[in-house]
Amino acid sequence: MKFALRTVRFFRDQWEQVEIDNLEQDIRRRIKSIHFDKHYKEHCEAADNQELEKLIEEELIPKEGEDPLDEETKAALQKKLRFKYLTRGFYHSEEVKKEKPKKTFKESTNASKDKTIES
Repeated sequence: MKFALRTVRFFRDQWEQVEIDNLEQDIRRRIKSIHFDKHYKEHCEAADNQELEKLIEEELIPKEGEDPLDEETKAALQKKLRFKYLTRGFYHSEEVKKEKPKKTFKESTNASKDKTIES
């Protein structure tokens, strides 16, 4: 009986320690993300907003032969385009677009399987 009680207490103590460690790790992770968010808001947000406004304005310029947009239509299109660009999450620079895309994990594991089959 004492053995079972000691086993249960040991398990409880181990479980509590794991939970405490996980909580501390979550807190450290959250603090790190807060610092990242603060740095972004202080240094990068204004530039991203300017880039976003530039992209929206470029798309709202009437094409040759098109009529200019009225204010209501322009406001609706601005909201729609802002949502479209913001949901992308980030903007790709021209250099990134030219780079060769990296293989996904699935592609790289399939490639390694193919190499082992060829050997």
